[in-house]
Amino acid sequence: LETLAAAGVCVDGPGAAELVVCGHSFGGKVALAVLHALLERGAPPKKTWLFDSVPGTPARLSEEVSRAEQSVDFVLRVVESAAAQGAYPDRAALVQALEKEHGLSKALAGWVAQSVRYVPDGVELSYDVATVRELYDAYQRTDFWHLLEGGHADVGVVVAGRNRHAWGDENIRKLNDVRHGRLHRAMLDNAGHNVHVDDLPGLLD
Repeated sequence: LETLAAAGVCVDGPGAAELVVCGHSFGGKVALAVLHALLERGAPPKKTWLFDSVPGTPARLSEEVSRAEQSVDFVLRVVESAAAQGAYPDRAALVQALEKEHGLSKALAGWVAQSVRYVPDGVELSYDVATVRELYDAYQRTDFWHLLEGGHADVGVVVAGRNRHAWGDENIRKLNDVRHGRLHRAMLDNAGHNVHVDDLPGLLD
């Protein structure tokens, strides 16, 4: 909350009642952490939206499915492996290695290779891999289902239909089992994880 306040977001007083908190993917857990903190103050936001963010523990995928779906876990392991290999002659060589040696799609390889630093031998990935791993593991183990089940705040959850495998049957069941009227559910059947890219009209609806 201190970070939000420093950025000029009203988290105290009457203005906080109009606050709408939104989070996509990892950001969904951050949004729920904000909701949790505001609930403890007795002043929940007007609405909290999760865009394809599992409130609890995401499903564990097989290695085959994880690779085929280019899951976050798979991509992070690729980044860890590629970073450990050190320098590449240039960015093009890095992209090729990410595709051919590690199995990333062309689009993802290009995206990952945007974050590089120049070194005497060429380029290397500039991610703080240890911190990214720590954050991802924290995301995996943090469970905020009680915030949705308790009915103490208005929460909206958008599930990407093409990413249901990341939720798993148990999380979908838990979502559907919430019966109070303060939870809004939406399934965007034709959207992948990046719901704002794949189905913006459906998201806005």
